[in-house]
Amino acid sequence: GEFRRETLDAPAMPYTDIGDIIGWSYYVYRGELQVGSMFAEIAAPVLRDLSLDAAARLDKVWDVGTSATPKVGFRWRPWQPLAVRGTYSQGFRAPNPAEKGAANQFAGTLDLTGNGFLSVFRNTSNPNLRPEKSRMITVGATFGPWQSSGLGFTFWWLRRTNEINSVDPFAILAGASGWPNAQVVMDDAGNVLEVSSPFENNSRSRLHGIDFELYHRRGVAGFGTLSAHLNWSYLASYRKTFEGGVTYEYAGTHGPM
Repeated sequence: GEFRRETLDAPAMPYTDIGDIIGWSYYVYRGELQVGSMFAEIAAPVLRDLSLDAAARLDKVWDVGTSATPKVGFRWRPWQPLAVRGTYSQGFRAPNPAEKGAANQFAGTLDLTGNGFLSVFRNTSNPNLRPEKSRMITVGATFGPWQSSGLGFTFWWLRRTNEINSVDPFAILAGASGWPNAQVVMDDAGNVLEVSSPFENNSRSRLHGIDFELYHRRGVAGFGTLSAHLNWSYLASYRKTFEGGVTYEYAGTHGPM
């Protein structure tokens, strides 16, 4: 088990609160996170070529709640050079001090309308945030017909819920429903002066992809072992759905703001 206490104290840069430093955003973050955790793992050979393993973790996050997250897996070796493996696991992420701490905020400027008029966007903390949760499945194999070389691949699927998102001024101006506490300030001419919102639990995501690894090891007399690894990852899909049912596919793009 473990106990962890994290503190955050990031005061604002002087003069950024009045806009005297061009190009430097205003921010102030303070808060604390206390986490107590217990975890256990067991591995059991079921057959000569099949083994199972299981793990469990219990996290108590002060002012957030308690979460139990399991993990189970298997490893099957039908042929000596080939091993097939798979896992199922659940995850948990508590809101961090910047997202949940009292009176935290980040502010910057953007051209929100495309006419060159700079508006302020402001992201504030939210003490009522819920933890993010996830479920993940992996299936893969390793193949090592040579003693010094081999390759492996893993297909994976990830589902996240209660995702915590910062302010998206463009979505808010477009009328998206995922920011119920958003505020928009305009002048008499209709220019957007400010868009602000606290962090919100307002989306869920489904991702899947594949990871590939190629490795080679060679003994070097008098020095030990020289190892080389080549890793390649491919994100096939990243579908993020916000409250209100709007879904975006981020694979192949710069991703969420």
